[in-house]
Amino acid sequence: MEGSKYTFVYVENKTYSFFLDKIIKEYLAKWSLKGNLKINTFAFNEPFQSYKMKEFVYAFFSDPSVVNTLLSGKDADGESCGDIDYEQLLCSVTSMRFFDRLKDPNNGITMSDGYIRKCLDTKIDDFFVSDKLRKMLLDDDSEEYNLYSEDERKQFLFKLFAHLCLGGQWCQYEDNINPYLHATRAVYKDLVSVQKEAETEMIFVSSVVLKVKVKDPNGMPIFPPNPDNVQNFVYLIINPLSRRVIVLNNTYDGAFCF
Repeated sequence: MEGSKYTFVYVENKTYSFFLDKIIKEYLAKWSLKGNLKINTFAFNEPFQSYKMKEFVYAFFSDPSVVNTLLSGKDADGESCGDIDYEQLLCSVTSMRFFDRLKDPNNGITMSDGYIRKCLDTKIDDFFVSDKLRKMLLDDDSEEYNLYSEDERKQFLFKLFAHLCLGGQWCQYEDNINPYLHATRAVYKDLVSVQKEAETEMIFVSSVVLKVKVKDPNGMPIFPPNPDNVQNFVYLIINPLSRRVIVLNNTYDGAFCF
């Protein structure tokens, strides 16, 4: 957009704890996310205003440092992008108790020890579904799917959990739900910022999270490519207080990394 005051600077060598944690790194490799799940951080100069969301998003993907870092080599020739679709996700969940219903044996997803119940093999989109957890995540005609409402599925925490469970093209799935929960907590804690309300002392997430799809001038999706696959995703995690934007993106059929 013309006249935007926003400028962005790439924050080099920014590290995140979950990428350094030995156990999490082993999980990411096993789930075929290592090397395909990427994270980049940018600083911005002006205060973030939610009512200027569209201006912010277009300014971000028009900034040279962003284009050179994220879009270089894409079909958009690294010089311009077309339309940008974005959706703001919910970030009101601050506790992993959100997933307690998955651990309740009465709901049929796991047994009392956390082991995931199996089901008859079926294929949904690009995924082979052989357990009740993936059935809950992908099969909107199943009874398991109704365990979480559509609004709850728009929570960023739920999205992260689903992405970790589904993994990449060569994913080796877990038999127990606890590794997925452990990794989800670590990633969520690392990516979002929290504050405490002065009056109530209640903790809340202050980050704004957008799911975005960048198109080239001809209307073709370039970031992420093939967004019809739920594991091809791009999220902007905007932290207004620190004036940082974290870009979390993944490619489903990317590299195979040990």
